[in-house]
Amino acid sequence: MSKDAMVLRSESGEFCTTYEAGATSICRRYVQQSPDVTLACETTRLDVLASVLRRDSMSPAGAAVMPDGERTVLIEMLADAAAEVHRLAQLTEAYVSRLQAAGGCVPSDPVRESGACSGQNGALAMRP
Repeated sequence: MSKDAMVLRSESGEFCTTYEAGATSICRRYVQQSPDVTLACETTRLDVLASVLRRDSMSPAGAAVMPDGERTVLIEMLADAAAEVHRLAQLTEAYVSRLQAAGGCVPSDPVRESGACSGQNGALAMRP
């Protein structure tokens, strides 16, 4: 990695983005994380990225604006997070459809909330 490379890492170390020579590389490391937790993390990341980009785009004339390289990395991260959220939404939809087809309870089912769902005490495991 050259000294001109730009690297952004999450505090937890589970997400890293590198921008070098016009290419962006995104790396995630999830350790036994369920899709619903991953979805929550990705939507939070989307909110933060959108906020940073929005603030930068609304800067008054002459105010400090982020360098093009940083903006490029943030836009790539935004696109990546959106794709991940889309994939997780598809997994969730397939999971709910499978439950409904099997006659099981779905996450919005009040029976699940009461803990009477298939003897699982309300815990539904989502698997891709």
